[in-house]
Amino acid sequence: MDLDGTGYYLHWGVLQISAANAVVIVVMLIVFVLALLLPFPHGRRRR
Repeated sequence: MDLDGTGYYLHWGVLQISAANAVVIVVMLIVFVLALLLPFPHGRRRR
């Protein structure tokens, strides 16, 4: 793996972001949505 080369960048108009940062942002968004949608685990209820 060549770490001295230039990175791969994605372009959307005036927005420019590296592919690695885009992957990190997408993974963070997926984890955030899953945290909102998945229910909290329920422990034993006390009486």
